[in-house]
Amino acid sequence: MQQSRNGNHLQAIAMLSALLSDCDSNGDRAAILLSQSSCYSRLQNIAKSRELLELAKMCAIDCRDLLSQVEMSEAALYALNDQYDLACEGFASVKSKYSDLLALPENDDFAAELDSRFAYALVEAGKYNDAIELFRALFKRDELNDKQRLQLYFGIAQLRAGNLSEARSHLFEAMSGSDRSLAQSASDYLASITSDPQVGTRLT
Repeated sequence: MQQSRNGNHLQAIAMLSALLSDCDSNGDRAAILLSQSSCYSRLQNIAKSRELLELAKMCAIDCRDLLSQVEMSEAALYALNDQYDLACEGFASVKSKYSDLLALPENDDFAAELDSRFAYALVEAGKYNDAIELFRALFKRDELNDKQRLQLYFGIAQLRAGNLSEARSHLFEAMSGSDRSLAQSASDYLASITSDPQVGTRLT
């Protein structure tokens, strides 16, 4: 998976395929298929990614922890395909179905990733108040991965809900982050508020 994170998706897929041939348990097969699916999603091959998720789900039928990850990945694929309402339904289902697992300390990172993906999908689906509620819960955490992106989307949600003061605060934080693309997006949204104070009430 480090190969995939470095952009070497095809090499990662080949390495995972080699590992798959040596698997002796369905749990291991499910984990490898899930990883392969992730690689294909990064290649924008949604059909192949979904096919592998279906196989992973069958292998993980007796492993609720793996099933929760597979189902979150299914919802993420909907978001990647701009099907945000379906993505929101999927993320909400995972939060409800696996609430006991998500509450365990050892699954805290997974819970945070789920809520982050869910919040992004809610913004894209135009469900800004629901997104704001989820972002507020996320920002109560001591540590957050990809905080700059979260600040940007939190700011967008506040802007489109008409909460301009809160929007400015989060967009400014996002603009100050290290990722130049996210910083530029935050700057553009801040400029829209400055040029037209009523912009937040008209955005859809």
